[in-house]
Amino acid sequence: MRASGQTTRLIDEAVQHLFNTGQLFLLKKTALNKQRSFIPEGGLLFVDPDHRMSNQAQNNFIYRVMKRLEFEHSGSHKIKTISKDYIHVITI
Repeated sequence: MRASGQTTRLIDEAVQHLFNTGQLFLLKKTALNKQRSFIPEGGLLFVDPDHRMSNQAQNNFIYRVMKRLEFEHSGSHKIKTISKDYIHVITI
């Protein structure tokens, strides 16, 4: 099966959102159903288009966002919070 590029575009959007707003919330798949508890009003929820509760697509998406930030934007951000439900990244 050929990849559609949707996840890569979503990673681009998430990174752009971080630099436009100064913060990014990446919710793990277990927290998607309680998103409003973590994401402030007006914040965006980024969910991998291939996500199903039975697969690891959302967790893979988070891993790829964090790797992109590490390799391409090192020193411009920091992780403010890591919990079992989400990762909160801010710009510095």
